[in-house]
Amino acid sequence: MSMSFVTPTAAPLVSRSGFKYFFARLPKSVVKSIGSRRLVMVSGPPLPKKKLGFSLGSSSAPVELQVFLDYCCPFSRIAYLKLVDSIIPAFSNQLLFVFQNQIQPWHPQSALMHEASLAIGLIAKEKFFDYSRLLFEHQEEFFDQNCYNKSRREIYRELANLATKINIPEDKMLNLLSIRGTGNDGNQVQTLMKFAIKYSRKLGVHVSPTYFVNGIEDTAAGSAWNKEEWLERLQPLL
Repeated sequence: MSMSFVTPTAAPLVSRSGFKYFFARLPKSVVKSIGSRRLVMVSGPPLPKKKLGFSLGSSSAPVELQVFLDYCCPFSRIAYLKLVDSIIPAFSNQLLFVFQNQIQPWHPQSALMHEASLAIGLIAKEKFFDYSRLLFEHQEEFFDQNCYNKSRREIYRELANLATKINIPEDKMLNLLSIRGTGNDGNQVQTLMKFAIKYSRKLGVHVSPTYFVNGIEDTAAGSAWNKEEWLERLQPLL
């Protein structure tokens, strides 16, 4: 039994004049619809104006330690205070610490705490780490049991009042955190929240804290690590 194979011929390319002829025959309403869809595709979803996260240290440091932290997580509190107070200073200018907001949805108020920190980043970026310390030090005030009977507005006010301890006016905070518009328009830091959540999801981050060293997740690191353990882990990279 013989078999024959037919080689398919390539479809001819449509010339530019052919496209013009094609569109000229379409109803104007269809052409307008196609044009608007193309505009959406070209513009795309919003993009961040700069790299995500808040940095502490030299941008030229040989080691970048990126840590995903949640303000409502006790382990994140332990990790953050150790990092800022003893571990980062031990490396001088050889370590760049990058704080990434890791919103944990099983604590609804966690999102509000992160919104407040992002608002600080807009008002006075240089005070972000001071405010983060305040959030961690006052963490228990925002635990589930203490927030159960409070409204979203009440929690915003408490977070804004906390910012006055670092000389950030309460009204400036509330201006960014207050819900405006109608429906689900959100507040002025909503887009920043979406960026933070999308970034952590893309990297597969689930627990807090989660550590990345020079872009690679370090699953060995943990909040219980002391300065000596961090030195042993990172010094070979210097």
